[in-house]
Amino acid sequence: MNRNTLRYIYLSILLLFAAPCIAQQMSILELPHQEQLSANRVLHIIEDQEGFLWYATEGGGICRQDGSQTDIFRSNAKQPDLLGSNNVACLADVDGSIVIGTFHGAYVLDKKTYSIRVLNMVDSKRIDDICKTSDGHYWLTSNQKLYEFSHNHQLLNTFPSLWKGENKYVSDIFEDSHQQLWVTQWSGGLLRFNSQSSRFEEAPWSLQVPPSCIAEDTIHHCLWIGTIGQGIVKYDTKSGSIITQPQELPTRASSQSFVCIDLKFDDKRQLLWMTSTEDLLLFDTSNGTLRQQSLSNILPTSIKALNKISFDKRGNLLVAGNQPGPFAIKLSSEVPYSHNNIIDGNYLWQYHERRGIIVKDLLNGKEITMGNGRAPLLPIMEKRKGEPGIWTTDGNNLLYCTVDSIQIAAVLPNRAEALADDGKGKVWLSTGKELQCVNIQTKEVKTISPNANDISALSFTADGKLWLGNIYGQLYQYVDGKLVLDEYGSNEYGDAIIDLNVDSIGRLVIAYEHYTRFYDTKKHTLTQESMCAEDTYSIILNETKPFNKWTSPQRNIILERLPKWLNSWWMWCIYIAILVAIAFFIYQYQKLRKLRRLFMKSMKQGIEGKQQEKEHLQEANISASDQEWLKQAIATVEKNISNENYTMEQLSNDMYMSRMTFYRKLQSLTGQKPTEFVRTIRLKQAAALLKEGKMNIKEISFATGFSSVSYFSRCFRTMFGVPPTQFGKTTTADSLEPNDTPS
Repeated sequence: MNRNTLRYIYLSILLLFAAPCIAQQMSILELPHQEQLSANRVLHIIEDQEGFLWYATEGGGICRQDGSQTDIFRSNAKQPDLLGSNNVACLADVDGSIVIGTFHGAYVLDKKTYSIRVLNMVDSKRIDDICKTSDGHYWLTSNQKLYEFSHNHQLLNTFPSLWKGENKYVSDIFEDSHQQLWVTQWSGGLLRFNSQSSRFEEAPWSLQVPPSCIAEDTIHHCLWIGTIGQGIVKYDTKSGSIITQPQELPTRASSQSFVCIDLKFDDKRQLLWMTSTEDLLLFDTSNGTLRQQSLSNILPTSIKALNKISFDKRGNLLVAGNQPGPFAIKLSSEVPYSHNNIIDGNYLWQYHERRGIIVKDLLNGKEITMGNGRAPLLPIMEKRKGEPGIWTTDGNNLLYCTVDSIQIAAVLPNRAEALADDGKGKVWLSTGKELQCVNIQTKEVKTISPNANDISALSFTADGKLWLGNIYGQLYQYVDGKLVLDEYGSNEYGDAIIDLNVDSIGRLVIAYEHYTRFYDTKKHTLTQESMCAEDTYSIILNETKPFNKWTSPQRNIILERLPKWLNSWWMWCIYIAILVAIAFFIYQYQKLRKLRRLFMKSMKQGIEGKQQEKEHLQEANISASDQEWLKQAIATVEKNISNENYTMEQLSNDMYMSRMTFYRKLQSLTGQKPTEFVRTIRLKQAAALLKEGKMNIKEISFATGFSSVSYFSRCFRTMFGVPPTQFGKTTTADSLEPNDTPS
């Protein structure tokens, strides 16, 4: 035999002995704070990108868990239309929002504002499934239809769910690793999406029973398809054929009642999980076939009503159900952080509420209770830096504890609430009112800050900085004798900080009653992990972006519901017409603005001579006939320039035109209204008189039809940029830039 054959035999024997141990490596975990859920029946659980758990409940809307509290989103008496139904069938995390599939339509929850809006494009029927695809889009199904949405929740396509020419309800939508979309139907068959023809086609399906759910085996390159009544089959995607016969049903299941509800494949362990109408089942697929594994050692035999399943980012399985309630199966080996333990060499220091401080020998398992025969020790422990043992206190003394002895390091004037060792021979402590420092060599106690009220925890980071936390969740840094508030590390809920520490990678560990946060003081990022017992699922929130926190649900959830007629074809025609009208008005405004600027420029340059005025009129692309008409209008105004009571009606009559016709004609050539036009001619004449220097400003203002010298000066400055007193002295018309700002 060659080496490859021996290796295959060795692996087969190893798998044969390892298979019965698969379930023994798992443990069932209770999900935290289930008593806070709004309903007992849970249909779906997902973990979003931030690490929050979201529950879809039947009758209670949706719930969000962060490890310490539960936030509920549902219709109530104050907001009866928040959700079309508090019965929620499925959820999906899509680009910063949660897509909600209820029994009466689909909704979107924005995780930044926590507002909820309805997807009006979807029929107000039960949403059977939601599938996020690799292109960032997502698909959902309702009322025998399939809807494709973009990441920003715009409807892209709608497809019928057909089998043999008849509409069928969809049970599962699934995308495989080759971006192929598959669909199973409750009373139909198997569909796959043809991207070239952009439609769903019938895939080969030889069984007489319909499929109900799909999972992909990325190791053996096939699909595992659950059915209604005949278990699981192995499906070849290339040939479209069923490779193996249906998996034999559990002994207590009947073909009439056994339905595969959901399938999930664990490619790391080559395990296939299935929820059915009967139980949660586990199959080993390492040799390409299904070998059922017993879960009797971790699951009770009474499990019956289970629903959808999903994996979290650590590989643990989240199981939705109501008999029993939702739970998790621990598949990863990580251990939740605990702030109540201190490991010092081979010894583990722990605080017990009734027994005090206990030391465990990790090598032989022996326990020693510290403080027998003396005043009880307080629940304050701090590892001594550079030396074995810990610091603690009995209220009156600072104590140095080793496995063999307890020594008094200093007598404290006040009861200590928190301790921290700076590694330089000093222990810092808080009394709840003052920050004090104990010199271990001299045993001197010195008050550092008399205003450190309500400080409950202290710790030094690797860079030697002292951090303080108080009972209101605020985090401070001690800098140059002052306490400086760190807003990013402070708690937005106001939960009390009960301990501060530093982990192995230098992050500040901030412990609260039900959870712990890891704060990178240099990058200003946060990570959160719930404090749970060993048999409870621990929620871990992912690291935030620098200088950011997790958004908190608002107390008043906003509903954004748009009527369906706003999305009708005739409303889209109105929208387009409005956009065209806006574009037309912008074009007209820019055109008139340009004409006005050119006319103003021609008037200013006309002060130097008629030839310059004519050149600038030609620059405005005005025809010869229109130029003659405009010259006549200018001449008419100049003829009556000293008449301050010369009206627009008189001007239009002198031009032998109606007032409206004259208005439109004048604006199309100059971009000005008639009043602006007359004022521009008056100011042009005033500038010419100023250049001659024969009249004073008051005389010029009256000669050009201005009744007020102050009004004349203001208009002149607006047009020429300088007051009349300076015009012609330091500035000439040639050096002036045109000013088209209306005066």
